[in-house]
Amino acid sequence: MLQIFLDMSETHPYTSLRQVICSGQELPVGTLSRFYAIFPHCELYNLYGPTEASIDVTWFHCSPAETRLNTVPIGRPIANTQIYVLDRQLQPVPIGIPGELHIGGTGLAQGYLNRPELTAEKFIQDPFSDVPGARLYKTGDLVRYRPDGTIEFSGRIDHQVKIRGFRIELGEIEAALGQHPGVKESVVTVNGDVFNDVRLVAYVVSPLGETLFVEDLRRHLAMTLPDYMIPASFVMLDALPLTANGKVDRRALPAPDTVRPKLEKSYEAPYNNLQYMLVNIWQEVLNIEQIGIDDNFFDLGGNSLLAITMVERLEKSFGNKVPLVTLFRYSTIRLLAQELLDQNNWERVSSLVKVQTGTSTYPIFFMHGDFHGGGMFCHKIARALGPEQTFIAMQPHGLSRHKQPSTIESMAKDFLEEIQLLYPDGPYIFAGHCNGALVAFEMALQLKKAGQETAMLVMMDPPSPWQTLFEEVSFQGEIYDGMDAIQRHNALLNIYLKICASYSRSHYYGKTQHFVSQGSLMEAPRNIVGWLKFTPQSEMRVIPGGHVSMLTDYADILAKELVICLEKACQK
Repeated sequence: MLQIFLDMSETHPYTSLRQVICSGQELPVGTLSRFYAIFPHCELYNLYGPTEASIDVTWFHCSPAETRLNTVPIGRPIANTQIYVLDRQLQPVPIGIPGELHIGGTGLAQGYLNRPELTAEKFIQDPFSDVPGARLYKTGDLVRYRPDGTIEFSGRIDHQVKIRGFRIELGEIEAALGQHPGVKESVVTVNGDVFNDVRLVAYVVSPLGETLFVEDLRRHLAMTLPDYMIPASFVMLDALPLTANGKVDRRALPAPDTVRPKLEKSYEAPYNNLQYMLVNIWQEVLNIEQIGIDDNFFDLGGNSLLAITMVERLEKSFGNKVPLVTLFRYSTIRLLAQELLDQNNWERVSSLVKVQTGTSTYPIFFMHGDFHGGGMFCHKIARALGPEQTFIAMQPHGLSRHKQPSTIESMAKDFLEEIQLLYPDGPYIFAGHCNGALVAFEMALQLKKAGQETAMLVMMDPPSPWQTLFEEVSFQGEIYDGMDAIQRHNALLNIYLKICASYSRSHYYGKTQHFVSQGSLMEAPRNIVGWLKFTPQSEMRVIPGGHVSMLTDYADILAKELVICLEKACQK
């Protein structure tokens, strides 16, 4: 929650804030550093405590000095509370030696409801008190005393984990999964760390390779477990990895990948600008590369904290307040997009989609050349370039309902106006693939005529430079809302091909980098030579694969070559 609060504070600073108190989970040093960078004059208190002891039992007044430590201390006991760090024989341990944290005092609970055995195990007689009936609560948390007398949290002594403030027994989830008829074996682990989003991951083996859908497993677990104990990711395996002793080798379990999970509903791509923007936001927040417009946010691993992050991203993109309940009510791209349309937020949607926000000096503005795969291409390239590179996708006219494509010149003009509203200073890097390369080319031309600098123009497998009208452009009318997805896509594609084919090319005298796929180079070398003439100050690099696979299968190679070009451009 504190990390999400800091994300929002970077754009909406709370100038009157004086004190912040956080509790429930370990406070990462990285989050502490971010806090003081945003609120240098604000006080931050780190609290610790379990539910069995009235929530909080220790406190620590943080300072910027702790940013140099490996962990943030949990501090000293509050009033009317006793804290002991003991070994297995209930003897105090020396300073710096880890031991189990025990809590005494007036804040202790009476025990667990209807669970006398667990109460007797966890609430024991206090050997250090003369008060009759005094007890200690065994927390199961490993801590140690620092030389200054404050306490430092080290972890757990059992298989219990804590996620978003909830204590979770992994074995309980595994037992529940084992009751599903399609599950032969299962193991549940934790993925991530306290600084990143910590998530539960279930590894499942089905008998005879039976197909299991994520929704079915979630529905099964929801019958007996609370929401916070349902894994965010499910990984299907042929067999669990074992050690030499025949036990599950948890360290050999594969990391959950970023591909779309096995869902009951088939994948359906976005077909308008608003859906496309939402898909890009969901992909970044959920860390999944391909999301269909009928995929449910929560079936993809979404939770309440990620929902808050998602809403905050929506508000940044649309400039309007989006109630959190909206995402819970409309939890698919299709439903959410329609709800935003009904709320009349559509006209405020920008053509700029921030696929990745980094610290790079020059952002890349990328124009894809189609209507169904551009989001995947953008995401793959952006990730391959690294988290520091700011990467912004431009949505072609026609993916929105209020404006369909007219000319390459008008599209480039509109894009430049939007870009310069947010990034007025430049210089800029314009990149485009296929037909999108024509738009990037025209943007660089218009900027050059206006006397402004383009750091680099990147053209990836552009269409023929020779003016050729397509004979098979059959659609000549307007695009209406009543069209289904296929009709709308075909109509847009025909119009887009027509305006690209009728675009009058001219010479651009600026730094240009051509990325050409091996397939296109073999099929139409004349086109490549032609573009080198239209862009005299240009270089060419050949990327493995074909027209599409250069951006998908070979995105890492393309990104590596692009980074080399960017470094040259940024040096000048």
